[in-house]
Amino acid sequence: MKKIVFVVFLLVLTLTPLFSNDANTKQCDGLSKKRFRIDQENRIDVKKPLNVFVNVCELIDRVKIEGVENNTIDVKADVRLHLKTNINNLTVDVKRKGDDIFIETNHYPYDVRLRYCDKKGGGEIEISLPRKNIKLFVFKGLKTEFVCKNIKVNTLKLKTKYKDINVKDSDFKKLSVKTFNGDVIVSNSNAKDFSVFGGFGEVFLENVQPENLYVSLLSGDFETFGLMELKKGVITTTFGDIRIDLKSFSSVFLKTISGDIDLGVINPQRVRFNCKTERGDFLFKYTRTKPPLPENGILKSGKGDYPEISVNSVSGDIILRELRN
Repeated sequence: MKKIVFVVFLLVLTLTPLFSNDANTKQCDGLSKKRFRIDQENRIDVKKPLNVFVNVCELIDRVKIEGVENNTIDVKADVRLHLKTNINNLTVDVKRKGDDIFIETNHYPYDVRLRYCDKKGGGEIEISLPRKNIKLFVFKGLKTEFVCKNIKVNTLKLKTKYKDINVKDSDFKKLSVKTFNGDVIVSNSNAKDFSVFGGFGEVFLENVQPENLYVSLLSGDFETFGLMELKKGVITTTFGDIRIDLKSFSSVFLKTISGDIDLGVINPQRVRFNCKTERGDFLFKYTRTKPPLPENGILKSGKGDYPEISVNSVSGDIILRELRN
């Protein structure tokens, strides 16, 4: 199984230059040097519930969102770029259409693909977002880092491929993240429904309390910091490790092919375990009670009315820890 991981890792390293404009010198063929400078501020009054859509090109390095108690959306764009590119201009447009707010870089004709190299400088957009009256917030950015703090939104949808997503001190009814090669870091936040679809990045959750959690990763690790209270959780990764500490839950499913699964629970004697590893080992870290005994790579214990945890790893170890409340 380690050979498979190495092959996948080597493949990623091999393909990386194909996705990097700066690394591919052919991107510069026929391109002229240009400067883009944007220093603007837009304000929109929010008097009723609105939807906000942010869609930026990869020349914008970072989008930062911070919640405020007033009723005004404040958008500040700061761009200082010097690069070779095939586009002639770069703008940050802020528009309102009915109940929708659009914050986006200018669009190009469908037959024009953004090309650039020798990039110097950077671009950032800061958005002050009211903590009330925002129903839906959608962010899309291919190579743009997303950072938000202290926001309150009914539904937050985030999509990026190659940059990190960082969410702090925020509240949602629904939080959905899609990424390919960026890390997802969420701390001190709550979401009734929380889902992450990822590739090679890591997922770290600190003091996060979703009711329903769904995480699907290709090669990234998943780890929680602090006790988590769940109703239902499904966490799967192909080559990564899973580490999670649970205070309460109804049903949890954990699966990885070659990674280890490290699970901590309070009162494990009152948990219905259904665990299996084909080529890994069971490791128990119980401090007050006697651990159950697995047989032939299978562990089943607990009464039928206890909350259930299903754990499945092909070649990784399964570590079960007893936590103190």
